[in-house]
Amino acid sequence: MCQQTKSQLVHVGVRENPNREVYECEVCGSHFLTPPFPDQKEYYQNQYRKEHSDKIGSELASAEQFKLMRPLMSMRTELFKRNIPLGAKVLEVGCASGFFLDTIKDDYTCYGTDFNPDDAAYVRDTLNLPCDEEDLDECFPGEQFTVICAFHVLEHLPDPVGWLRKAKERLIGGGWIYVEVPNLINALLALYQIPEFQTFFYREPHVSYFTMYALAEMMGNLGFEARVTQRQDYSFYNNLNWLMTKQPQSDAQVARNPLMPVPDGHPAAEVVNRWFVRVNREYMTMLDTMKAGDTLIGLARKREI
Repeated sequence: MCQQTKSQLVHVGVRENPNREVYECEVCGSHFLTPPFPDQKEYYQNQYRKEHSDKIGSELASAEQFKLMRPLMSMRTELFKRNIPLGAKVLEVGCASGFFLDTIKDDYTCYGTDFNPDDAAYVRDTLNLPCDEEDLDECFPGEQFTVICAFHVLEHLPDPVGWLRKAKERLIGGGWIYVEVPNLINALLALYQIPEFQTFFYREPHVSYFTMYALAEMMGNLGFEARVTQRQDYSFYNNLNWLMTKQPQSDAQVARNPLMPVPDGHPAAEVVNRWFVRVNREYMTMLDTMKAGDTLIGLARKREI
């Protein structure tokens, strides 16, 4: 990421392979794995969805993934609309089944691209949005975009710098890159230091791991006006679950939604559940203050000249 060559071994073992080695750049602090897939496009077309899912142990069809993830887009969508002018021409790279694009399609001109043919077909046929199955430099030939989004994509790339260069070429002058990646300095790793989570956090398909500094430095070196912030997506209950059980929760909705333990209709539901929601909100605010949220957000603008 910073184009330096000094690194050291910092961890052995990833989610899928106990012998996989993780390295740290001694200059920018980013972590990386040696890329395991010689043909990335073929892997994401045919294999990735069978091995990795937002629901533990289940291979989700495109419609099932959309149903699971679409309700979780509110914070992402709110931040996007706060920063990007209405009516902008938006390309989302790695759009999966289109659950983010669906939230903004009434206010922006939306395009998507994803290697997975089932997801791309779902976006085209069900959401009625143009969706390509090619890489960034080949999709929608001749089109330029106001915004290029990549949510949890850069960590999959062995050369994120090269990808950002391609993205810059597809932007109009003054256009934006908007990315999200996992935060290497998140609470479960940096504060609680849970060994089981560390091995779970590192994954075979994730070959690049970012700190706020590394992401900002990488974008700035490419000539973008960059701002990197962070956000806590996963709930206090999820973090508590890791502290107590050393295991993940069953799916993305369970892990991200605040715990509301009293069933609807119970006379105490409103008071007790409101307390749990408030605790969750305070916890997220605390992690935001400590810069220990689980997600980094990079918003970078291409200079006009």
